Amino acid sequence: MKTNRHHALRVLAVFVAAFLVVGNSAKADLAFGTPTKLGPPANSSYVESLDCISADGLELYLDSRRPGGFGNYDLWVARRDTTDADWGEPVNLGPAVNSANADTYACISQDGLELYFNSEDRPGGYGGWDIW
Repeated sequence: MKTNRHHALRVLAVFVAAFLVVGNSAKADLAFGTPTKLGPPANSSYVESLDCISADGLELYLDSRRPGGFGNYDLWVARRDTTDADWGEPVNLGPAVNSANADTYACISQDGLELYFNSEDRPGGYGGWDIW
């Protein structure tokens, strides 16, 4: 049951993040092209999920089980110099953000000064999934 809830929350979070990113600039005649895989380094052979992209389009926040983390799922950021450039290697956000538990659904504020995320059973929380 927890896995189905986790998946449903992830789908909802991605939908909300996508709406926030394109909501202000969406046009009535919006049409999407064929999806294109980002490829490495954003994708790896480990479990990954896109959480959000910064307002300037230069930072991609994801959660992943890739090696080098602190727990179950960790939060990572991939950066690029311009919106036309390829994404760089994701960097773990470190122990100030990541815990031994699952840390997911990162969303950076529009001004880039605050990071919101979910953490499962993190010490100091209310239990289950909390927003930090």
